[in-house]
Amino acid sequence: MSSSVRADAATGGPAWLAHIGAAISALAPFGVALGHAATASVWRDDVVVLRGLGRAGWGHAGCVSALLAQASFFLPLGSVHFRLAVMAAAVLGAAGWGVHALTRDILTRQASAPRIADALATIAALTATLSPTGQGEGALAGGSGVALLLAVAFLCTRPAEALHDPPRALTAGMLAGALLAESGVTAAALATGIACGLVFERRKGIPRGAPFALGGALVAAALLVSPAWVRSLVSAPFLDIGRAMTALPPAAPVLRPFGGAVARLIAEGSILVVLAGLGFGVALAQRALRAAVAPLIVVTALYAASIFAEGRILVAEDIAPLHLVVTAALAIGSAVAVKAVVVALLAWKLPMAKGAAILLVMTDLTLAVATAEEASFANDRSSWRGAEAFTDETLEQLPPAATLLVRSRRAAWRLWAAQLAHGSRPDVLVVPTPATGDTRLALRLLRAEPALQKALQDISLEGRPGEEALTILADVRPVLVELDPAWDRRVLSHLVPERLWLRFAPEPRGPSDRKAAFADLRARAARVLSAGLIADKLDPDSAAMLRARLADGALLAALLGDRDEAIALAGQIGEVPGGGLFAAELMQRLLASKSGPLDVKGLAR
Repeated sequence: MSSSVRADAATGGPAWLAHIGAAISALAPFGVALGHAATASVWRDDVVVLRGLGRAGWGHAGCVSALLAQASFFLPLGSVHFRLAVMAAAVLGAAGWGVHALTRDILTRQASAPRIADALATIAALTATLSPTGQGEGALAGGSGVALLLAVAFLCTRPAEALHDPPRALTAGMLAGALLAESGVTAAALATGIACGLVFERRKGIPRGAPFALGGALVAAALLVSPAWVRSLVSAPFLDIGRAMTALPPAAPVLRPFGGAVARLIAEGSILVVLAGLGFGVALAQRALRAAVAPLIVVTALYAASIFAEGRILVAEDIAPLHLVVTAALAIGSAVAVKAVVVALLAWKLPMAKGAAILLVMTDLTLAVATAEEASFANDRSSWRGAEAFTDETLEQLPPAATLLVRSRRAAWRLWAAQLAHGSRPDVLVVPTPATGDTRLALRLLRAEPALQKALQDISLEGRPGEEALTILADVRPVLVELDPAWDRRVLSHLVPERLWLRFAPEPRGPSDRKAAFADLRARAARVLSAGLIADKLDPDSAAMLRARLADGALLAALLGDRDEAIALAGQIGEVPGGGLFAAELMQRLLASKSGPLDVKGLAR
């Protein structure tokens, strides 16, 4: 990364300009992220809090983030969540500095244009780190800033060239191993890009630094992954869930509109995508740039192709780091395109060419600043209270010694993070039903509550607890659940809404019992929505969870034939951001059928 602080004869730019550009690239995203730092808990902090406390031994991702989270706990600043936000802001600032260094290194390989490389490198860094993705993902404690930092640091070593120099190859390999421990998907995409870069170089034989790079990558990855595996073997409370958490499905909104990777790329700015495409084309036409830009092109192409794997092989948490790296790749490609146009204008010696070149660069800067300003308002987490409002209703007010059977990752993370980080309701037993196949987790649950034995047997055989198992547990503890669409009417007849969950009663309940409970559900959901609104907007994660809780109630009412309650809840779901599609589909089915239980196939997750 030292290229960001050295004057290069190819650019004609003085050293002080390089220093100023690097400083702006680092300090601007750090300052913006720190100004928008969350002072209270937010949804995306939950995973990193669990990892930082050593209670989520995930060996396949987020290992570097976990170590940084643990380091942030030593900062004598505010709450745990604010400390995490400060660390995330520092990482995003370092990533901005890295993007500046990488962009400047690539631009100096192009034809000379006085002082233009430093300016365009700074603009590219600001575009990547202050974009909606940069502020939305990179500035989060559980976001993707660490993956971006490691990716640009790895690319700054010039991997294709480093493989022919053992010391440099070792450094590149260690950075690649760290990236593998943080985000395997991003590491695999970059490795594919590096392989393509080597093909462009057309060098035969195995580079002499390849064994050093491979060894460095394996050692670094093993060292970073090992704490997560070691902790999972240590005697600890049942919250040490290990890899079993991957079995939990996300609490994603149902019936989401078509989007995917391509739509998210366009959301970053169609002009940015077009300029990046032009820049990639220019780079491929120049032999000096092919090896350097090939990884960026391949990563972008693989990300665009991930639309076919998202939700099947890959989940949102896997793709998010790759999205931020691709955003940086688009910013770098845009810088290459702008410099190519500027060089062409000056070379052709057209009238007012210098003025047109300056105007083009200023336009590029204006686009970056305008996008950053718009993203700044949307990603200001300093006043987000949706996660706390949800926790107050769904955990703090539960009956004493309650057992809560959850099916979604985000719900489990939120409840466990609240219990661990804040000591909230340690008497509540949270059971992630899809993850109970993990032997260690099952044994710890049984130690905490032996009455769970029948429920765990049912889950292992059928994927869900049956009526008998839930009744046995309900005789010992209050039992609250998330709706499982595979339950039959016998189980559903025991369910009544309570505290945004569904409570399983030992005896079946009638419509009169459920009517008051549905009214209470609507009132509690309205309080959560009101408490989480900031300037008439609700943060996306709170909106998704609130929709999921209301959807469970609406589907239960529809399955049991409580049509008036289902219609009322469908209308309330439509008022939650992102709930319009689900509400419209449910309302359409309710109006199309006259009476009796409703077929909810395709609506339930």
